[in-house]
Amino acid sequence: MKYNTVQIKKKIGEQAILTIAKESGFEMRQPRKIDGVGFLIGFCMMMQFSLRGLSDWARAIGKFTGKHVSKQGLQKKLQFRQESFVRDLLMHVIKQSAKGKPKNIPLLDAFNKVYVEDSTCLSLPKNLAKFYPGPHSKNEGQCATARVQLRINLKDNSYQNIQVNSFRDNDQSFAHQILDVLEEGALVIRDQGYFVLSVFKKIIEKKAFFLSRLRFGTNVYDGQTGEKLDLLKLLGECKKEGKKVLDINVLLGSTDKIPVRLVAVEAPEDVKRIRRFKAKNDRNGKANHSDEYFELLGWTIFITNVEAKVWGFRDIIRAYRCRWRIEIIFKCWKSSFNVDNFFDGKESISPPRVIITIYMMLIWLTMTISWYGIFVERVYEQTQKHLSIIKFSEFIKRNFWEVLLAGKPDQFIEELARHDCYEKRKDRQSYLELLYMNFLS
Repeated sequence: MKYNTVQIKKKIGEQAILTIAKESGFEMRQPRKIDGVGFLIGFCMMMQFSLRGLSDWARAIGKFTGKHVSKQGLQKKLQFRQESFVRDLLMHVIKQSAKGKPKNIPLLDAFNKVYVEDSTCLSLPKNLAKFYPGPHSKNEGQCATARVQLRINLKDNSYQNIQVNSFRDNDQSFAHQILDVLEEGALVIRDQGYFVLSVFKKIIEKKAFFLSRLRFGTNVYDGQTGEKLDLLKLLGECKKEGKKVLDINVLLGSTDKIPVRLVAVEAPEDVKRIRRFKAKNDRNGKANHSDEYFELLGWTIFITNVEAKVWGFRDIIRAYRCRWRIEIIFKCWKSSFNVDNFFDGKESISPPRVIITIYMMLIWLTMTISWYGIFVERVYEQTQKHLSIIKFSEFIKRNFWEVLLAGKPDQFIEELARHDCYEKRKDRQSYLELLYMNFLS
């Protein structure tokens, strides 16, 4: 296809990108061949066609700008001093993607924002081990792995923050960062990897809310008497009485004594078997799980400060399952856009080129997913169908420029509704069906 450079520059906000390029030092003087806009658009062109070579990127920039760009000339732009440009550009794209209007989601109406956070790991060339140290293997030795932290807001389907760390920067070390942006009335949903009692305490102090699974080994005390509870014994008594749900107020932590609501739901038999099988085959050879641990795997135990009048136990289960959204996004990154294999066979690639490329990939991914928030609403309004994010990712790969340059998204609705929506299934619900259906309790 022919690329209308004037229209593309207008759509992506040329002036803002050039300003970032100048302020970050990407452009020290008037660029002759590669400016910030060409750098970005060339990368997008390369990603759309699943290319990954330096020559491919240089060729794409040249096709956009109409100037000959060599891979040697591009390599000069892939230095550590340019890292601030791609970082700042990513933050700019994230802010632009977060300007959508909050959606009316009954399950989440009590909260002004609903943050979900998780991380995923990307394999890197071994020579990056100094910058992004990964796990150590007896057979393969040191490897390089990046851990990408992602925060999204479920209310408007937007990315809120992306941070690139090393594999060894675990989720728990990142848990406190949510406090810098957390507002009164917001909700945070995270898994046990982010479980930090002091963070829960500060969330409560900010008059915000959280939902998490309980981490094994946490001291639990009676909410009224302050006496330590034998949780396994308490759940055993519930089972004897024929109860499958325990919903009580407790205190967490021997020192902090944080007041929370503990909701335990007995797991189905097939879930129990899977959990216990995985625990017995834990890849961490040092894990020596106790009998109590295996027994507690028979229950799904949540902690939250959301009151029972807002959420019943079924709503808590549904809300926690909303974490699927971020897992599905990671699946799109790796299956649709193949980012986990981007550096395969490139063991001698320079560290700054890898780091800059990671940020450029995240910019591309943020741009494409931000469009999903627009189309998912339009498709449902016009057809009452739920748009699959994975199928939409494949659609964007084929039609990136057409979507970018389209005056209105309506021209794609019929095609998306026909080919790229979830199929209705009786045995399970899609993520969107789960999220938008009326309260269960």
